[in-house]
Amino acid sequence: MSILSLALLLRTLKSAKKTLEFTASHCDSIDFLNLAVFNMPVCGADSNGLATRKFYDADLSLYTDFSHPAGWDRKQVRHFLENEFKKHPSISAILKNDPPVFTSNHAPFFVMERFK
Repeated sequence: MSILSLALLLRTLKSAKKTLEFTASHCDSIDFLNLAVFNMPVCGADSNGLATRKFYDADLSLYTDFSHPAGWDRKQVRHFLENEFKKHPSISAILKNDPPVFTSNHAPFFVMERFK
């Protein structure tokens, strides 16, 4: 069983397209995909040196919005995932493996018996 999490693989549009190619070419070895767009913790070390801002006025969140140094902001990442990545036939097939109601984060619990 394999789960591919793309969090660190989508740093730029060029790396995102390489990740798409890799995922499609290895689709037979990938059971589930986690396509979550991760958040930046308000006090996280990774936010040092980045332009950060609240998601909205009166935001009391533990996370902050930020300007990606390469211009690869959340909106662009979501656009790529929705309009390119998820539409690739091999990747679309993997995404259909998620169990109903649950997400790819929970999927391994439904298939663990296969691998004992």
